[in-house]
Amino acid sequence: MKNRKQMLLAATLVTATAMAGSAILNSHSFPGVELFQAGATSRTLSTQNRSWGGAIDAHGLIYAAGNSLPPRASGSSTTVLRLLSSGSADSSWASGGAAINSVSGGAGDAAKACLLNASGKLVCVGNALVKSGKSNVSQFALVRYNSNGSLDSTFGSSGIALAAPNSTNSYGLAIGQLSDGSLIVAGYSSPGLQQWAIGRFSANGVLNTSFGHGGWVLQSFPQNSIAEAIAIDANDNILVAGQAGATSANTDLTVARYTSSGALDASFGGTGIVYLNLGSGEASHALALQSDGKILVAGSNLTTGLIAWMVARFDADGSLDTSFNGSGYVTFADSLGEARGLALQSDGQIIVTGENSGMIGIAALNPDGSRDLTYDGGAVNSVAALSDAEPKNVYLQLDGKAIVVGFASGSGSAYMMIARFNTDGTLDTSF
Repeated sequence: MKNRKQMLLAATLVTATAMAGSAILNSHSFPGVELFQAGATSRTLSTQNRSWGGAIDAHGLIYAAGNSLPPRASGSSTTVLRLLSSGSADSSWASGGAAINSVSGGAGDAAKACLLNASGKLVCVGNALVKSGKSNVSQFALVRYNSNGSLDSTFGSSGIALAAPNSTNSYGLAIGQLSDGSLIVAGYSSPGLQQWAIGRFSANGVLNTSFGHGGWVLQSFPQNSIAEAIAIDANDNILVAGQAGATSANTDLTVARYTSSGALDASFGGTGIVYLNLGSGEASHALALQSDGKILVAGSNLTTGLIAWMVARFDADGSLDTSFNGSGYVTFADSLGEARGLALQSDGQIIVTGENSGMIGIAALNPDGSRDLTYDGGAVNSVAALSDAEPKNVYLQLDGKAIVVGFASGSGSAYMMIARFNTDGTLDTSF
C-alpha cells in the first residue's frame, strides 16, 4: 500500500469550552489527534506549548509532559497534562487537567521524559534555568507528582530536585528506574564539547554521590554528543543510547551499558560502548528491551541520501543481531525524518513513531525486523496536524492501541499533541 497521508489540515478546528478554573483554555481537536494549549488566562492565550514525553498508568490515564509559555511570560513552565482514555482533559488532575509549575522560578524549564514509580506516582525529568552569578545556567530538574497533580513534598525539595554534574549547562532528556526504586537520568552537559551526562538519584530525589563520580557519569566522545534514551535490564544494568560517534567524522548509532554503580560494562561489546556506523551519519533516539534481553534502538541514517528512520537490534552482549532483517537493522525508505519513539507489543510486534515530512508517522515491524503488512498495509502511516507535527514518543495502552506524544505548530503557535492509533495502524478517530 502506498504511504497514506491523512490530510487533516482542511478539518475544522474545534475550540473546547474551558471549565471554570481550568488551566487549559484552548484545545483544538482533529479526529484521533488532540492539541492542547495550557497556562492561559481569561485575558490571554498561551501560544507556545510542547510535549516530549509521557506515560500511561494502570487505569488507562494518559500523561503528556513538556512546557508552556504564555505571551509576555519571562520563561516557560514545566507542564503535565492528564487525559482520560477518551482524549479529554482529566479535570481531577491539578487545575482542570494541567499541572503547571515554574520549577526555575520563572527563568524557564521543561519536562522531557517521565515514568510511573512503584507507587504509581509520576516522576519527570527535564531541565530548569537556575541563577548562577549574573546569569542563568541549566540544570537537570526532577519533579514528582501526587495522584491529584500536586507536587509531592516528600520528593527532593518540595517535590523538585535540581542538580548538575558541573557548572555548565546541563539538560535531562531520559529517565529510568532500578529495582530498588533509584532513578537514573540521562542527557548532556556542555563543558566544551557536549558530553553524555548520566546521574543517579534515590527514590525520593536525593543525588546518590556513590554513583560514578559524585553522582554522575560524564561520557566523552570525539564530537558533541547527547544521551537520549535509557533502558534498565533484568540485572539492573543501565543501557543508554543517543547521538555520539567513535570518530569526529560522523555520528553513529551508539549504545552503552553501565553497571548500577556507573562503571562501563566491558562485557558489552568489549568496552561497554557499541557503534553502528553505516558511513552516512546515524543517530539513536529510543531504546526498548525485548524479554530475551535483545536491545532495540530507533533513530535515523542517511543511506538513502535523505534522512530516514532506522531500527537496529543488538544481542545482550552488544553484538549486532544479524538475524534482524538479515543485516541487524532496517531503514524505512518511505520515511523522511527521524524515528523518535519505540514500543513493544506483548506478541513482539515493534511499534515505531517519528516525524515524516512534517507529519506524525507510525509503522510496525515483525519480531524478525520485516515490515508488518497487517499494520496499515506495511507503510509508514502519516497523519498531518497543523502545518508541522513532531512526534517524540509512543506508549501502549493495555488494549494495544498506541499513544503518540509530541507537539504540533502552525500560525505562530505550538500545541501539546497526543494522538491515538488502532492496533491495525489506522488513526483512532474515536479519540
